Amino acid sequence: MISQNSFRKAWENRKLVGGARKAAHVRPDYHLYEDLFQEGLIVYAEMLEELATNKARTEIDKLSFKKVLWQTLNRLKREQ
Repeated sequence: MISQNSFRKAWENRKLVGGARKAAHVRPDYHLYEDLFQEGLIVYAEMLEELATNKARTEIDKLSFKKVLWQTLNRLKREQ
């Protein structure tokens, strides 16, 4: 279960999710753009929840960026 606090932190740093989508070459006119954004926020919130006690915030952000990027690429591969 993801806490409300983790979702709030993910929303406040939504540029990380946007950057991961941009790195995956997902354009705003893509029909799944918003779905990928919401999934990315959920993944980011999960990472904040899991790693909050073990790692620094900058390290969590780096790992989250990579995970959101790979999750986005995998979803795009499944769509094709």
